[in-house]
Amino acid sequence: MSAHHPFLHPFGMPRMAAYAAGLLLSFIAFVMWCHLVHLFHDSWYGSPSSFNFALFAGLFAVLTGLQLVLSPFIHHRVGSRATSSLVHPITETALVALATLFWFCAAVATAAYVGVPHCVFSSCRTSQAAIAFSWFSFIAFAFALGLLLRDWFVHRGNLMHVRNPDGVAPAAPAAYGVEKPVEVQPNTSVAADSGVASHHAEHSVVADHPAAVPAPHAPQDSHAVPMPETSPDTSHMTMPEPRPNYQA
Repeated sequence: MSAHHPFLHPFGMPRMAAYAAGLLLSFIAFVMWCHLVHLFHDSWYGSPSSFNFALFAGLFAVLTGLQLVLSPFIHHRVGSRATSSLVHPITETALVALATLFWFCAAVATAAYVGVPHCVFSSCRTSQAAIAFSWFSFIAFAFALGLLLRDWFVHRGNLMHVRNPDGVAPAAPAAYGVEKPVEVQPNTSVAADSGVASHHAEHSVVADHPAAVPAPHAPQDSHAVPMPETSPDTSHMTMPEPRPNYQA
């Protein structure tokens, strides 16, 4: 199957292979721990607490592996809100981290309990094999967790990216259902263009109507006596009185 298949493209072929390997190894380890717990209950009055915890870790890892492998295909078929929560990156990371932690604790606890004896009986060999498969399961889920953390750091600007098999990230919803108003910036280029257009329009009006242009002032002679604009009114002027020695 190609890595560009719509089911595998969003979350990567290596991570899908790690989930499948973790599911298979966890199932084998879970079956072995079930067999060992059954042998302890038949031969003694109870099984060690470390074996019981390993049994729980195996069951949790099997269910987690099934969810991680099948949820993208189910979400691709159904596409509901419930299935989208199953493929959410936070849910995926939490499940993988818990499976990794449980397998690590179970492998350490059972290895400390069994030790490295010279096995003769089949139950001892089965316990060593179960511990080995527990470590293999831990490595598979730890590898998947590393891939998840790498994707989180690479796509940290889009943490709400859903593991959608279609490969299309959903649009981010507006805060509290209110859309942010779009700020309109003044377009200075339009204002400059309008100013240039008005300047050209004025020149075109002057060219079309030359009469509208005021006539230039005529040059004045520097030796000419300035004449008053209006003639004086002589009707109300008084004549000077004659001198006494004036002879008519």
